[in-house]
This record gives sequence, C-alpha cells and structure tokens, in this order.
Amino acid sequence: HFDFWYNRTPYMISNNKETQNHRQSEQWDDRVSSEIELLQQVGKKNEQAFGQLYDAYSKVLFNTILLVVYERDEAEELLQDVFVQIWEKAQTYDKRLGPPVAWLIRIARNKAIDFLRSKRYKSQAMETSINEAEQITEQSARNNPDTAVIQKESSFVAERALGMLPIEQRVL
Repeated sequence: HFDFWYNRTPYMISNNKETQNHRQSEQWDDRVSSEIELLQQVGKKNEQAFGQLYDAYSKVLFNTILLVVYERDEAEELLQDVFVQIWEKAQTYDKRLGPPVAWLIRIARNKAIDFLRSKRYKSQAMETSINEAEQITEQSARNNPDTAVIQKESSFVAERALGMLPIEQRVL
C-alpha cells in the first residue's frame, strides 16, 4: 500500500499546484477583465462606474502621489486632478499596454512628477525675480542715497510678504 501512494503523491501535488496556479491565473484574468470593463464604462461617462473606480483605487493612487510629493494637502489636490484626468481620458486606455491599475498608477505618478517640476520652476523663477530686484536696488543705491534706503526697505518688506505666501501664489 505504501508504494502505491508514494508513487502517486508527487503527481498529485504537482497537479494540485498546477490547478492552483491555473485558478490564480483565471482569477487574475477575471479581475483584469472587470477592471477593463469598469474603465470602459467610465470612458462612456458612466458616473456609477466612476464612483466604483474611485472607491477601488483612490487609496492606491493617493499613496502613489504621496510617495512623490510628500505633502498630504498637495497629494489630496493632485488626486482630484488625477480622477478628472481619468474621467476625461478613460476611453484612451489601451489594454495592450498593461492592466488598468498600471495605467491609473502611471497617470497619478506622472501628475505628481509634473507638479514637482512645476513647483521647482516656480521657486526658481521667484529666486530669479528677487535677485533681479536686488540688482536694481543696488544700482539705484549707487545713483541716489535717499532712494536707495527707501527701495531697500521696500524690497525687505516685499521679500518677507512673499515668503509668507504659498509657493504657487508667489509667481506674478
């Protein structure tokens, strides 16, 4: 009796693993198919499907954004922008490029990176403006001592006021 079971156990285990892998593969295919269907419905401007998509992926997308920008308030705002973009572009999803979740994460990540690039650009523009203002002030100081004092004082007050504004409001 022992030989009978011993000889068949490896086949049965192997068969069970194959069956399990097959089931997992089917579950994956079913999940991706339902994600594709949901995204197609969003592409047709189905608000209920959009709500389901939001409920299913908002946490994942929020965390993706947060890992890039590190600021919760900014991440929440960007998440809204991401879902607006998804609403507008859902019909452009191409399943040949990967599962829907990868497409959604790519949108969120790109939006966060674009935000950081924009933020850096704005801060660099602000630094340039301040430097230019300082140069003008220095040139004026050489020409008229009274004007120079007033301009230095104004420049100092303006810099402090600008420093108190959120970065996105500092650019003229």
